[in-house]
Parts: sequence; C-alpha cells; structure tokens
Amino acid sequence: MQSWIALLRGINVGGNNKIAMKDLRTFFEDAGCENVRTYIQSGNVVFRATDTLAATIPETIATKIRAELGISIWLVLRNQAELADIVRNNPFAHLDAAPTSIAVAFLTEAPAGNHLDFMDEHPDIPDKVEIRGQDVYLYLPNGFSKSKLDPRFFSKSLKNGTTRNWRTVTKLLAMMEET
Repeated sequence: MQSWIALLRGINVGGNNKIAMKDLRTFFEDAGCENVRTYIQSGNVVFRATDTLAATIPETIATKIRAELGISIWLVLRNQAELADIVRNNPFAHLDAAPTSIAVAFLTEAPAGNHLDFMDEHPDIPDKVEIRGQDVYLYLPNGFSKSKLDPRFFSKSLKNGTTRNWRTVTKLLAMMEET
C-alpha cells in the first residue's frame, strides 16, 4: 500500500458540478481505499491503496459520480513518490515567487507536439511554462486571469489535465507524508 492523490477536474468551480467532500470520501472508501482525506472543496483526495486498486480508481470514481450525482468528471492520479519528485524538481523554485503564482497542471498523458511556439514569438510575456512528462509547471506572476499565455495553450496542451497552485501541491504532499 502506498499514498496516492486523486485530483478531480472541474468540481465545485463557479457553483458547477457540486460534490460534497463527505460524499467524495465515501465514494473512495466504498471503492476500497483507506485513510481517505480531502483538501479544500476542489476535488483533492489523499488516500492509501495498492497499485492494483489505484489503477481502477479513475474509472470507478468517475462511474460512481456519474451514477449517483449525474456529473461527468475525470481525475488524475499521482503516487507519493511522483508528487515528491514534482515538488523537488520545480523549475521555478529559484524565483522566490508567491505560492499562488506557480501551478502544476497534472495531465493524464504527456502533451504531444510543441505547444509553446507562441512563447518564442512573444519573449516579453512574464509567464513561463515548463513541460516535464505528464506535468506542466506554470509561472503566472499576475495569476491565471491575467495570464498572457495564448488561450490555445490551455485548451490544447492542458485539456487532459487539472491544475493546482503550488500551495495546494505542497499541502497535498505533506498530507501524503502524514498518511
């Protein structure tokens, strides 16, 4: 057994796709997960499970939420070692930026092709992006809402993922280490 995080995409955002964290914990417990805990209301679940069980969790939980609540969601998993590696290898750590200025997009698969051509065309953009496998690090000094990144980057490169700010990423790792 090891610690895992499940990051659900698009729940409890702007009053849409509402899921109570108590219900979410129950769904994971009913699926066989142990030590299930949630963090804030945006679909962050820390739990313990075998690798075999964890491999079934995305489909099991998505099916349960669709059946019980009528909401179509999907989620991304990372184990504790993977999340620790993400935190350890933050390419923007040297910037001494606010934790809300750095985010990680957790993808279900690495983005195909180069979606960063616009960065070369606009070197004056303060935002920075680093793609590392299935994870995309974002430095957004003015926040998401004021980002100068091409919106196509978010719709194409990050379509199969969900994003969390650095404060949430490090809190989830701390929760995993406590489990």
